[in-house]
Amino acid sequence: MASLPADPLMSVLPLELVEEIFSLCVAPADTDHHRDHRALSHIPIYLSRVSKIWRNVVCATPALWTNVCIHNPGLSSDVSALQAHLRYSRDHALAVCLVLDTNCPDAIECVDATMAALFDHSIRIRTLRLLAMCQFLWNSPVPAHGFPQLQRVEINAVEHCAEYFRPIMLSAPRLRKVVWCTPSYPEPLLHIGSQLTELSLLHCCCNYLQTAAILRECPKLTFLDVRLAEQITSVRYISRVLLEELKILRATEFAMRTCLAPNLRRLTFIGYDSNISSLLSFLPLSPHLEELSLDLRTQTEDRVIEIASCAPPSLITLEVSFYSTYSYAMTDLTLKFLTWGGPGPSVLPNLQHLTLGASSSWRQTEQAFHIQDDVLVAMLASRCHGASCHNTDPSHPVDILESSNHMPCSAAPVAPLRSFVMNGGGTLAAETRQRLEPLREQGLILGGDFITPT
Repeated sequence: MASLPADPLMSVLPLELVEEIFSLCVAPADTDHHRDHRALSHIPIYLSRVSKIWRNVVCATPALWTNVCIHNPGLSSDVSALQAHLRYSRDHALAVCLVLDTNCPDAIECVDATMAALFDHSIRIRTLRLLAMCQFLWNSPVPAHGFPQLQRVEINAVEHCAEYFRPIMLSAPRLRKVVWCTPSYPEPLLHIGSQLTELSLLHCCCNYLQTAAILRECPKLTFLDVRLAEQITSVRYISRVLLEELKILRATEFAMRTCLAPNLRRLTFIGYDSNISSLLSFLPLSPHLEELSLDLRTQTEDRVIEIASCAPPSLITLEVSFYSTYSYAMTDLTLKFLTWGGPGPSVLPNLQHLTLGASSSWRQTEQAFHIQDDVLVAMLASRCHGASCHNTDPSHPVDILESSNHMPCSAAPVAPLRSFVMNGGGTLAAETRQRLEPLREQGLILGGDFITPT
């Protein structure tokens, strides 16, 4: 029998290097949880089909088998394939994803066998994701040794599932990150909250007192995302929960009313006219805030001006996304307010990155912003490190500023504006874009449909 031709790759590179190259095809088990786990899980199978030599290398490289994705298990062969996959991974840490999006009886019944196979390797599971759009059940008990390496749990399910995950989470002493996106009340968090550093509570059905009680059990949080199923209608006073280590917060009205985060650095707020007052009371309590992202459903731009007035001087980045039923979400009023040395008080002295945008669906039907070119250019010039104080060239954009609006050069912004992006205001005239060139030469980065036609 004729021998197989030598593989070009294997004949040139050392085996160890080939294994390393193959390992780069998959993400580490505990870092990139946003990638397609099903595709990652199939990578070693695809590689093994190239040749017999490649198959031998793949089967001898455990790092390729650390991503385990089970999609609608419905046959005994699925469980056998899973067991083989787990054997190839040897003693490496595992990233496990279970996807259930069918009500097929075979798939529902096979979940128990699948979980039993996984539980045999529970000592190696580092991340666990459940994406269940249908009913599911399993009876496999959690092994006595528990989940000693489990660090991240994500539950995205339509059915109540706390009873299944409670023993898993309680047996995971290294669990630090939890994403809870299910109607189930997150009762396990009351017991393990003290060990968590990242928590997302999305659309869970629990009232505000219950959620506040959970947050009180999580004093070490550095990241928090809270978006409950319903808006606040009438809530009695709730004492604020102190989260001293919190650095990143994504939230709606509830967190603004109940959290105290003195060391917060980044805030994303989703709000309406009716609940922006909660944000206005929260901002002064976070004096070190550097990044503020606003997703606003508002009737008037006055709300943006109020928020900018309350934002701490430490703010470096401001992003505003509008969705409004008003004729225009933003006019000259807002940009005049943001103009440094303008008629009103100068705000945000450290602002370096400013983004203004309307929702894409709205921009398709009408122009969201009604802003005069001169007002826009004046704001940008005033924010570029005292440009309004040092230029007398009549062709320079800062000449549109009236002298009565200038502040002394010593009162220039602490930091110059480094980037400005705007979508929804229409494209500037070619002449106006030309007037912005001196600012670009100073280092200002411009982006969006106002500068580049779409």
